[in-house]
Amino acid sequence: MRVVSGLFFFLFCTTAIFSQPNPRHLEEITFDNAKNKLLVFGGSEMKKDGWTEPAMVYEWDGKGWHSKEPKGPVGRRGHVWIHDESKKQTVLMGGVATVDVSKDTILFDMWTWDGDKWELINATCPVKEPEAVFDPVNNRILVYGDANNRNQINYNLATAFELWEYHNSSWKKLSTDGPDITGSRMLAFDVERKKLVVPVFEQNGMTVWEWTNKEWIKTVFEKEAPAYRSKFAIGYDPFEKVTVLFGGLSGNSVQLGDFWKWDGKKWKRIDTKNGPVARNSAHFATGKDHLLLFGGSVPKKAPEKEIELSNELWIWKNSEWVLSK
Repeated sequence: MRVVSGLFFFLFCTTAIFSQPNPRHLEEITFDNAKNKLLVFGGSEMKKDGWTEPAMVYEWDGKGWHSKEPKGPVGRRGHVWIHDESKKQTVLMGGVATVDVSKDTILFDMWTWDGDKWELINATCPVKEPEAVFDPVNNRILVYGDANNRNQINYNLATAFELWEYHNSSWKKLSTDGPDITGSRMLAFDVERKKLVVPVFEQNGMTVWEWTNKEWIKTVFEKEAPAYRSKFAIGYDPFEKVTVLFGGLSGNSVQLGDFWKWDGKKWKRIDTKNGPVARNSAHFATGKDHLLLFGGSVPKKAPEKEIELSNELWIWKNSEWVLSK
């Protein structure tokens, strides 16, 4: 926790001011445009005696961090954490939680967060290892994930995928013939073109799958596109009105730091200065006129370390990177 004027400040017993999230991985982030806040939940933190999964909600309002931990869902990883702009609430669903050091539990529960308290929803997430985006055109949450054997953890080796929408407190299956992704599943929603964007990387090239609300359309690239990778960050840039892709992990397990944009027809590399170093497993969240990039696994400073995690928050606005202090 940071020191402000020599004092630690607290709000009530559950809210701490300027409590930045510790470095972690497998967390999720989202942005509340109405309150102009970035929200972080879940993931795993490395402790001396192993990994832990905190259940705090962290908020960043442009001036500093706040953390809250009222009674609610257990900490987890691999979950959906998405702000529903139409309902003005943030939705948590699914994921995996560690019950003890030797057992993981698949979760299908659903919760809403209003900024102060949790509420359990009488519904369940229909897929495992879900990824999701909010579709502001149709005021719904689009969820894509593993629909095969709900009781078995596949760790990115799924064989059946489904696309669902969550709208007006109910689920509707949209597709069962989308991309079969054995690696990272990352989604973005292109508001300008009203399409769900799903990049799929293979060793001999990549394919961009796009859901048009009726069918999937595929565009195949063998060159002039990002090279093979996993664990990349993807988001929608509301300023340029394009989908952007940053970093990831190469096939040789090298962390990448290249930055690309997709306009629906072609990829173009974005040349920037003074931006984030190479990293994988970072996350984008879309604000009103900017993008925020949080965390990730960065190159290790010491060879004896198992992994080097970051809790940096970068802002991409007006085609420039700024590191939040």
